[in-house]
Amino acid sequence: VLYAHSGDVRLAYTLRGKSGPPTVFVTGYMARRQVWALQVAQFSRSRQLLVYGRRGVGDSDRPDDGYGLEDQIADLEAVVDQAGWDRFDLVGHSMGGFIATAFAIRHPERIGKLALLATAPYRTTRSDFGVGVFITRDGEPLEWDEEGVQRAVALLIPERDSTWLRMEMARTIPQMNDPDQARRTFAAFEGVDLRPDLPSIQAPTLVLHGTRDNVVQPEVGRRLAAAIPGARFETFDGRWLYSIEGSPS
Repeated sequence: VLYAHSGDVRLAYTLRGKSGPPTVFVTGYMARRQVWALQVAQFSRSRQLLVYGRRGVGDSDRPDDGYGLEDQIADLEAVVDQAGWDRFDLVGHSMGGFIATAFAIRHPERIGKLALLATAPYRTTRSDFGVGVFITRDGEPLEWDEEGVQRAVALLIPERDSTWLRMEMARTIPQMNDPDQARRTFAAFEGVDLRPDLPSIQAPTLVLHGTRDNVVQPEVGRRLAAAIPGARFETFDGRWLYSIEGSPS
Protein backbone atom coordinates (compact mmCIF):
# COMPACT_ATOMS: atom_id res chain seq x y z
CA VAL A 1 0.00 0.00 0.00
CA LEU A 2 1.25 3.45 -0.97
CA TYR A 3 0.09 6.81 0.35
CA ALA A 4 -0.48 10.27 -1.12
CA HIS A 5 -1.41 13.44 0.73
CA SER A 6 -4.20 15.79 -0.25
CA GLY A 7 -3.67 18.67 2.14
CA ASP A 8 -3.66 17.04 5.57
CA VAL A 9 -5.54 13.93 4.43
CA ARG A 10 -3.57 10.75 3.77
CA LEU A 11 -4.97 8.60 0.96
CA ALA A 12 -4.11 4.92 0.49
CA TYR A 13 -3.60 3.57 -3.02
CA THR A 14 -2.13 0.61 -4.84
CA LEU A 15 -0.41 0.26 -8.22
CA ARG A 16 -0.68 -2.89 -10.30
CA GLY A 17 0.46 -3.82 -13.81
CA LYS A 18 3.82 -3.10 -15.39
CA SER A 19 2.89 -1.81 -18.83
CA GLY A 20 0.05 -0.44 -20.90
CA PRO A 21 -2.20 2.60 -20.58
CA PRO A 22 -2.34 4.12 -17.07
CA THR A 23 -5.87 3.64 -15.68
CA VAL A 24 -7.44 4.93 -12.46
CA PHE A 25 -10.45 3.33 -10.73
CA VAL A 26 -12.64 5.47 -8.46
CA THR A 27 -14.90 3.69 -5.97
CA GLY A 28 -18.51 4.47 -5.14
CA TYR A 29 -19.99 5.81 -1.92
CA MET A 30 -19.69 2.74 0.28
CA ALA A 31 -16.85 0.92 -1.36
CA ARG A 32 -13.29 0.28 -0.28
CA ARG A 33 -10.67 0.08 -3.01
CA GLN A 34 -10.66 -3.74 -2.67
CA VAL A 35 -14.05 -3.89 -4.41
CA TRP A 36 -12.18 -3.58 -7.73
CA ALA A 37 -10.32 -6.87 -7.14
CA LEU A 38 -11.70 -8.60 -10.25
CA GLN A 39 -10.91 -5.63 -12.48
CA VAL A 40 -7.39 -5.42 -11.08
CA ALA A 41 -6.81 -9.11 -11.78
CA GLN A 42 -8.12 -8.78 -15.33
CA PHE A 43 -6.78 -5.44 -16.52
CA SER A 44 -3.38 -5.44 -14.82
CA ARG A 45 -2.30 -7.88 -17.54
CA SER A 46 -2.49 -5.14 -20.15
CA ARG A 47 -2.68 -1.86 -18.21
CA GLN A 48 -1.05 0.01 -15.37
CA LEU A 49 -3.70 0.39 -12.68
CA LEU A 50 -4.13 2.78 -9.78
CA VAL A 51 -6.87 2.08 -7.22
CA TYR A 52 -7.23 4.40 -4.26
CA GLY A 53 -9.35 4.67 -1.15
CA ARG A 54 -11.39 7.85 -1.04
CA ARG A 55 -11.24 9.95 2.12
CA GLY A 56 -13.30 8.40 4.88
CA VAL A 57 -12.99 4.90 3.41
CA GLY A 58 -10.89 1.92 4.44
CA ASP A 59 -7.27 2.75 5.25
CA SER A 60 -7.43 6.36 4.03
CA ASP A 61 -7.86 9.11 6.60
CA ARG A 62 -11.32 10.00 7.93
CA PRO A 63 -11.40 13.77 8.51
CA ASP A 64 -14.30 15.39 10.32
CA ASP A 65 -15.11 17.56 7.30
CA GLY A 66 -14.01 18.23 3.73
CA TYR A 67 -16.12 15.67 1.83
CA GLY A 68 -17.32 17.98 -0.94
CA LEU A 69 -16.74 17.57 -4.65
CA GLU A 70 -13.80 19.99 -4.71
CA ASP A 71 -12.09 17.91 -2.02
CA GLN A 72 -12.75 14.71 -3.99
CA ILE A 73 -11.30 16.22 -7.17
CA ALA A 74 -8.22 17.37 -5.24
CA ASP A 75 -7.81 13.88 -3.77
CA LEU A 76 -7.87 12.23 -7.19
CA GLU A 77 -5.37 14.77 -8.46
CA ALA A 78 -3.11 14.11 -5.47
CA VAL A 79 -2.89 10.35 -6.01
CA VAL A 80 -2.21 10.55 -9.76
CA ASP A 81 0.39 13.26 -9.20
CA GLN A 82 2.06 11.09 -6.55
CA ALA A 83 2.11 8.24 -9.06
CA GLY A 84 3.66 10.55 -11.67
CA TRP A 85 0.83 10.14 -14.17
CA ASP A 86 0.11 13.17 -16.34
CA ARG A 87 -2.53 11.52 -18.53
CA PHE A 88 -4.62 8.43 -17.85
CA ASP A 89 -7.87 6.61 -18.50
CA LEU A 90 -10.47 7.04 -15.76
CA VAL A 91 -13.15 4.60 -14.54
CA GLY A 92 -15.73 5.55 -11.90
CA HIS A 93 -18.62 3.67 -10.34
CA SER A 94 -21.65 5.36 -8.74
CA MET A 95 -20.37 8.31 -6.66
CA GLY A 96 -16.94 7.51 -8.10
CA GLY A 97 -18.44 8.13 -11.54
CA PHE A 98 -19.68 11.51 -10.35
CA ILE A 99 -16.16 12.38 -9.22
CA ALA A 100 -14.66 11.04 -12.46
CA THR A 101 -17.09 13.14 -14.50
CA ALA A 102 -16.18 16.27 -12.55
CA PHE A 103 -12.47 15.57 -12.96
CA ALA A 104 -12.86 15.10 -16.73
CA ILE A 105 -14.65 18.45 -16.91
CA ARG A 106 -12.02 20.21 -14.80
CA HIS A 107 -8.93 18.56 -16.34
CA PRO A 108 -9.78 17.48 -19.91
CA GLU A 109 -6.11 17.48 -20.89
CA ARG A 110 -5.37 14.69 -18.42
CA ILE A 111 -8.02 12.16 -19.47
CA GLY A 112 -7.44 9.65 -22.25
CA LYS A 113 -10.71 7.69 -22.03
CA LEU A 114 -13.59 7.85 -19.56
CA ALA A 115 -15.84 5.03 -18.34
CA LEU A 116 -18.84 5.83 -16.12
CA LEU A 117 -20.59 2.90 -14.45
CA ALA A 118 -24.05 3.15 -12.84
CA THR A 119 -23.73 6.84 -12.12
CA ALA A 120 -25.40 10.23 -12.52
CA PRO A 121 -24.10 13.79 -13.07
CA TYR A 122 -26.01 15.19 -10.09
CA ARG A 123 -27.00 14.05 -6.64
CA THR A 124 -29.88 11.77 -7.41
CA THR A 125 -33.32 12.30 -5.94
CA ARG A 126 -35.74 9.60 -4.83
CA SER A 127 -37.44 9.68 -8.24
CA ASP A 128 -34.17 8.52 -9.82
CA PHE A 129 -33.93 5.48 -7.55
CA GLY A 130 -35.44 2.10 -8.13
CA VAL A 131 -35.77 1.22 -4.44
CA GLY A 132 -34.16 4.12 -2.58
CA VAL A 133 -31.74 1.94 -0.66
CA PHE A 134 -29.50 4.81 0.40
CA ILE A 135 -32.05 7.39 1.52
CA THR A 136 -35.15 7.58 3.65
CA ARG A 137 -38.40 9.22 2.61
CA ASP A 138 -37.02 12.45 4.07
CA GLY A 139 -33.99 12.27 1.80
CA GLU A 140 -31.63 11.47 4.67
CA PRO A 141 -29.06 8.65 4.51
CA LEU A 142 -30.12 5.47 6.22
CA GLU A 143 -28.74 4.63 9.64
CA TRP A 144 -27.67 1.05 9.24
CA ASP A 145 -28.33 -1.60 11.86
CA GLU A 146 -27.86 -5.34 11.31
CA GLU A 147 -31.26 -5.65 9.66
CA GLY A 148 -30.59 -2.65 7.43
CA VAL A 149 -27.26 -4.08 6.30
CA GLN A 150 -28.86 -7.40 5.36
CA ARG A 151 -31.61 -5.59 3.45
CA ALA A 152 -29.14 -3.42 1.56
CA VAL A 153 -26.89 -6.34 0.61
CA ALA A 154 -29.87 -8.33 -0.67
CA LEU A 155 -31.11 -5.39 -2.74
CA LEU A 156 -27.78 -4.24 -4.14
CA ILE A 157 -26.14 -7.50 -5.11
CA PRO A 158 -27.53 -9.59 -7.98
CA GLU A 159 -28.42 -13.20 -7.45
CA ARG A 160 -25.52 -14.25 -9.67
CA ASP A 161 -22.91 -12.34 -7.70
CA SER A 162 -20.41 -14.16 -5.55
CA THR A 163 -20.34 -14.81 -1.86
CA TRP A 164 -17.11 -12.74 -1.78
CA LEU A 165 -18.90 -9.56 -2.80
CA ARG A 166 -21.76 -10.16 -0.38
CA MET A 167 -19.23 -10.52 2.44
CA GLU A 168 -17.33 -7.42 1.28
CA MET A 169 -20.49 -5.32 1.23
CA ALA A 170 -21.61 -6.65 4.60
CA ARG A 171 -18.29 -5.48 6.06
CA THR A 172 -18.23 -2.18 4.21
CA ILE A 173 -21.79 -0.88 4.60
CA PRO A 174 -21.67 -0.45 8.39
CA GLN A 175 -18.19 1.09 8.14
CA MET A 176 -19.17 3.60 5.48
CA ASN A 177 -22.57 4.52 6.79
CA ASP A 178 -21.60 6.07 10.06
CA PRO A 179 -24.61 8.39 10.38
CA ASP A 180 -22.57 11.56 10.93
CA GLN A 181 -20.20 10.87 8.06
CA ALA A 182 -23.05 9.87 5.73
CA ARG A 183 -24.88 13.10 6.46
CA ARG A 184 -21.72 15.14 5.88
CA THR A 185 -21.19 13.50 2.50
CA PHE A 186 -24.79 13.95 1.42
CA ALA A 187 -24.79 17.57 2.59
CA ALA A 188 -21.53 18.28 0.75
CA PHE A 189 -23.03 17.12 -2.55
CA GLU A 190 -26.34 18.92 -2.05
CA GLY A 191 -27.23 20.99 -5.09
CA VAL A 192 -24.17 19.95 -7.12
CA ASP A 193 -25.18 19.49 -10.75
CA LEU A 194 -22.65 18.74 -13.51
CA ARG A 195 -25.17 18.64 -16.35
CA PRO A 196 -24.46 22.15 -17.71
CA ASP A 197 -20.76 21.25 -18.12
CA LEU A 198 -21.12 17.79 -19.67
CA PRO A 199 -20.71 19.08 -23.26
CA SER A 200 -17.18 20.20 -22.37
CA ILE A 201 -15.95 16.63 -21.80
CA GLN A 202 -13.47 15.80 -24.55
CA ALA A 203 -12.49 12.21 -23.76
CA PRO A 204 -14.08 9.26 -25.56
CA THR A 205 -16.67 8.14 -23.03
CA LEU A 206 -18.48 4.90 -22.26
CA VAL A 207 -21.55 5.03 -19.99
CA LEU A 208 -22.46 1.57 -18.71
CA HIS A 209 -25.71 0.80 -16.93
CA GLY A 210 -27.57 -2.32 -15.84
CA THR A 211 -31.10 -2.73 -17.15
CA ARG A 212 -32.16 -3.88 -13.68
CA ASP A 213 -30.21 -1.25 -11.76
CA ASN A 214 -32.12 -0.83 -8.52
CA VAL A 215 -30.15 2.15 -7.23
CA VAL A 216 -30.11 4.61 -10.15
CA GLN A 217 -32.53 4.05 -13.00
CA PRO A 218 -30.98 3.28 -16.42
CA GLU A 219 -32.64 6.32 -17.97
CA VAL A 220 -30.37 8.51 -15.84
CA GLY A 221 -27.36 6.90 -17.52
CA ARG A 222 -28.95 7.26 -20.94
CA ARG A 223 -29.41 11.00 -20.42
CA LEU A 224 -25.86 11.29 -19.13
CA ALA A 225 -24.45 9.71 -22.28
CA ALA A 226 -26.64 11.85 -24.52
CA ALA A 227 -25.21 15.01 -22.98
CA ILE A 228 -21.52 14.06 -23.51
CA PRO A 229 -20.30 14.60 -27.08
CA GLY A 230 -19.76 11.27 -28.83
CA ALA A 231 -20.40 9.19 -25.71
CA ARG A 232 -21.52 5.59 -26.10
CA PHE A 233 -24.29 4.21 -23.90
CA GLU A 234 -24.31 0.47 -23.25
CA THR A 235 -26.58 -1.66 -21.08
CA PHE A 236 -26.27 -5.17 -19.72
CA ASP A 237 -28.63 -7.50 -17.93
CA GLY A 238 -27.75 -6.74 -14.34
CA ARG A 239 -28.11 -4.44 -11.38
CA TRP A 240 -26.06 -1.68 -9.81
CA LEU A 241 -23.07 -3.70 -8.61
CA TYR A 242 -23.00 -6.21 -11.44
CA SER A 243 -20.91 -3.79 -13.49
CA ILE A 244 -18.15 -4.42 -10.94
CA GLU A 245 -18.70 -8.01 -9.89
CA GLY A 246 -19.85 -9.94 -12.91
CA SER A 247 -20.15 -8.01 -16.16
CA PRO A 248 -18.08 -9.02 -19.18
CA SER A 249 -14.82 -7.06 -19.35
